[in-house]
Amino acid sequence: MQPTDVQMRSIDVRMQLTDVWTQLCSKSHFCLLILAVLTVAMFAGLMFKVLTEQSPKTLDHLKNPATEEISGATPKLDKFEKIFRQRARGQIKEENFALKSSGASVVRCSKPFFSGAKLCMCGFCWNYSRSPDIILKLRNTPGNCWAMAGHQGYVVIKLSETISPTAVRIDHISKKASVFRETSSALRNFSIYEAEEGTLLGSFIFKTNTFSVQMFQLKRAKEDRFLYLMLMISSNYGHPKYTCVYGVRIYGQRAN
Repeated sequence: MQPTDVQMRSIDVRMQLTDVWTQLCSKSHFCLLILAVLTVAMFAGLMFKVLTEQSPKTLDHLKNPATEEISGATPKLDKFEKIFRQRARGQIKEENFALKSSGASVVRCSKPFFSGAKLCMCGFCWNYSRSPDIILKLRNTPGNCWAMAGHQGYVVIKLSETISPTAVRIDHISKKASVFRETSSALRNFSIYEAEEGTLLGSFIFKTNTFSVQMFQLKRAKEDRFLYLMLMISSNYGHPKYTCVYGVRIYGQRAN
């Protein structure tokens, strides 16, 4: 039985297409491009299948996770807590005059704690400890702190400019964020002084059973234009070897 003209033309077209494909595939770059496109298409199809099989609740969370978390917690917060959390998240803009990148620096401090780590170069080794300037860099993650030897000590901070200080913020980490699930190295009783004349601006207690970031209002002094402030630490929460300071922020008004 002889093939019809239509069948013959169909065979000729398929043979021509096969020849064209063979010629194109002989060029390696084209083949790699085709394979890449096919791989991406397969991956996209797989991801679409996985997402479409998720529960409606999961999909809603993926669409707007932050809004769901905040809206669920907001009714439980009173006015003070709302303002505090807004301050902590930077939603209420106040200038921090103890920020390293703005020119502030630690000019004097008590003895640091040496953990035994050493920094070696060209055969010479030194005891290593984090610089106290880290408390002005706002890197509030576990381990990124200045470790002060013992439970009593001080830090003198040169502010970025002369101000009338109104508040100090102390940062630490929560027990949940701590590697050992405890914060015995956190400072407890502390005071803020004007460093040159020794004027007391306030004595406070940092409480580890509340927020890990806490704000304290400072007293107004007769001469309230200061460039140097001192953080004086008098106790911690029981750690026998060192006290960790994660962050210090100083707020206030520029001197006229």
